[in-house]
Amino acid sequence: MLGTILFFIVLVIIIWAIARAGNKGIQAAPIVSSAAVAGVNRDYRLPGDPRHVIRINQQWPDGIGASLIKKVGPLRDGVPVKGVSKEGRHETLTALIRGSSRRIELVRDRGNDYDPNAIKVIAHWKDAAGSSHEGQIGWIPRDISKEIAHEHPDTPLGGKILLMYQPRRGKNPGIRIDIGRPSSRGRSKESPAKPGKRIESSRQNRPNQGACNPSPREVKQRKKA
Repeated sequence: MLGTILFFIVLVIIIWAIARAGNKGIQAAPIVSSAAVAGVNRDYRLPGDPRHVIRINQQWPDGIGASLIKKVGPLRDGVPVKGVSKEGRHETLTALIRGSSRRIELVRDRGNDYDPNAIKVIAHWKDAAGSSHEGQIGWIPRDISKEIAHEHPDTPLGGKILLMYQPRRGKNPGIRIDIGRPSSRGRSKESPAKPGKRIESSRQNRPNQGACNPSPREVKQRKKA
């Protein structure tokens, strides 16, 4: 019995040591009750978030319609950036996570041999010494970039970081972003008619009714005349 208890104690200690080693280098963000409490461009976690998660309240980049997004929401939200583990991009993402003044840029890659709808995710940040860096951290998922190319083929795109996953033992870093677009200018508040279609009243759509045909009273008066 005593041997069994000692075995489980040793096992717990080993698991704790492995978990501690796996979390080495993780800088846990402070826990707050809500995103509003965290403030702008400050790292935070919500209650229940693991230690390796970092959330951030970023502002939309210049040119992106924050007022439009506030009304109707972003084009896509919580988008996971793909391809992080390839071509050393996990190191670039790790540097972004540990840096400051972070921001992302979305670049359409129309000349891509594999996917003409591809959208690159480029990161910009500063290191501890204050030096600026940039590099690609991945791609927008193919199905989402295809949808965006169909819905907004020529619209400039912008993005902001929603949350980041710090690298752990056996796990690559990760990142999720929101995608937005500029506000439309020069449009009326009402939706414009589609080209090739006329907006007509129901009376105009019934040419054999109304003023085109005399009423029975008018016919009777004409006969008397």
